[in-house]
Amino acid sequence: MRRIEVFTDENRPSMTGSINLRAKVQVPPGPPGFMRKLDLTGSCGIDTGRFTNPDLQQPVNALTQSARGENKEQQAEDPETALSKFAGQVSVKNGVATLSAVAFSAPGTRAQIQGTYNLLDQKVDLHGILYTNGELSDTTSGFKALVLKAIGPLLKQKSVTVVPFAITGTSSKPSFALDFTGKRQEATLPVPGA
Repeated sequence: MRRIEVFTDENRPSMTGSINLRAKVQVPPGPPGFMRKLDLTGSCGIDTGRFTNPDLQQPVNALTQSARGENKEQQAEDPETALSKFAGQVSVKNGVATLSAVAFSAPGTRAQIQGTYNLLDQKVDLHGILYTNGELSDTTSGFKALVLKAIGPLLKQKSVTVVPFAITGTSSKPSFALDFTGKRQEATLPVPGA
């Protein structure tokens, strides 16, 4: 099977899985180039997805295993690749994809995401809310784990951790951070296990 990379110059896709895309697409003739001319509106989804970048996939794996009650030692003994689902609305104009009403889920974890992805320079500016039954401190180690363990109780609502987050940087080098800036909107997803 031959893979065609339409929206990126990277050697491998950011995520693999069963993809569903329904869109209205217009590409007028002439300059300035395909990506700048592309006018797209539609919906997309990925089932049984996994990130190809281990730096993205590992926290999803850890949160999923943590949601099942596994501690870091158990996760290290029997690591698993968590398959996830992704669905949402997308519009593309002037080389920028705007994502809205995006839902991401993996076992024990759900998130609502919105923001932009620049198709020209691969810059990411996404904001959202993560709901998880797992412990955030299980996704990292060292000082970051201590900080997440300390603020974890502040993010708890009943037995679920609710985390506002931001993903910035580029698709090949994303940066994850807590997001208390107010750029996000309240999530409308059901809480895992509710």
